[in-house]
Amino acid sequence: MQPLAVALDMLQVENKCYIGFLLLTLTSLECKLRALKPSVKLTVPLIDAILSDLDTRFAGYSDRSELIIASVTLPQFRLRWLDEAKKAAARSLMYEYATAVQQQTATTSHDTDNVSGSASREDDFFCFEAQPAENTDARTEVDMFLVDTSRDIHCLNRYPVIQKLFLQYNTALPSIAPVEKLFSLGGQILTPIRNRLTPAHFERQMLLRANKCAFRITD
Repeated sequence: MQPLAVALDMLQVENKCYIGFLLLTLTSLECKLRALKPSVKLTVPLIDAILSDLDTRFAGYSDRSELIIASVTLPQFRLRWLDEAKKAAARSLMYEYATAVQQQTATTSHDTDNVSGSASREDDFFCFEAQPAENTDARTEVDMFLVDTSRDIHCLNRYPVIQKLFLQYNTALPSIAPVEKLFSLGGQILTPIRNRLTPAHFERQMLLRANKCAFRITD
């Protein structure tokens, strides 16, 4: 049961845990459970039951494109958690999503330039910073990101398209544990003595109390 307990602990942390960790954790958990089977005698049925339940509960999750993008855009893992047959498919999926994001960004920028008018042209003319000769193609940026050896999350600043994909698909949490803690925190604020708090005041106090707890955990 140790691999299962570790997987649950990893998915329930509050800091630096994104929805992209879901497929990664499931893949690693299945590998570790299958590796345990030859070394145990009495608990093989338990391992088989856990593997069967995982397949039933998360059926089809490994084929969901949004979960694959969320996992691949994590600098800590990229494509190394996939087998060779799935790496090519994940790379093609990254090309497709990155190209769509780049086209959407270009359209938004063009609309903004049209609205800004002469002020934007003056800002462009009086710009004294070095400008790139041309924008990096989305496919090129994906290739550069996938061969980058940095595992730090801050390396996404060098890849604006990948960064937008990461923010779009890794916003959700893989577990409801942090949300349950937030509800518990709300019960400590909204007491019978303070039952006349307005919703806005209650929300502010919740944010202040939650951020205070987060700073304590970080320290």
